[in-house]
Amino acid sequence: MRTGFGIAALAGHFKQKWIMFFGLTMIFGSSLQYVLVNNSLNMKEDPNNDTLDKIPLVYVVLSLGALYLQFNK
Repeated sequence: MRTGFGIAALAGHFKQKWIMFFGLTMIFGSSLQYVLVNNSLNMKEDPNNDTLDKIPLVYVVLSLGALYLQFNK
């Protein structure tokens, strides 16, 4: 979540809406992941989930896309 907030703050510096979208996507994704894992733990279930384990891969793809857009205008 901290990374998402940092990226959203960078959007204000660069004045790019797509950077803000990327940061908000990270915040939303990490919040969803936290809620789902927390609910699994509260219900005494196994919190391991293959779908949740792939969320960081989405962040990597979005990061590479953001870097491409920023430096290849």
